[in-house]
Amino acid sequence: MPWGAVMMILRILSFLRRGLRLSSQDLETEWLVVAELRSQKLEEITELLSISPDADADEVLRITNWWRETGDISIPGKLKNYADRLRREFHSLNELSLEILDELEAVAPALVNP
Repeated sequence: MPWGAVMMILRILSFLRRGLRLSSQDLETEWLVVAELRSQKLEEITELLSISPDADADEVLRITNWWRETGDISIPGKLKNYADRLRREFHSLNELSLEILDELEAVAPALVNP
């Protein structure tokens, strides 16, 4: 599924969620979907920039920021732009994940803070 379609579905779910009280199971399921998308995005970034698959998210984002900020002309602008877009998408998924966790905490605090 194209990234734009995934983000549109997630935005629609987020909009619908505001008017409805979802169960903790619904929120957990949604969080797992977002976590999987986040993982896929991280993998896509590591492959694009030839980063070790063992790198954690912080390291990958640090490298991606370096790519974005460097003036090195040996790095094609198109590649920099693509890496930057992937980084923004990753951050959007992080924000969505936190929103879901906040809602889950409101519905079932014991699930978020055992």
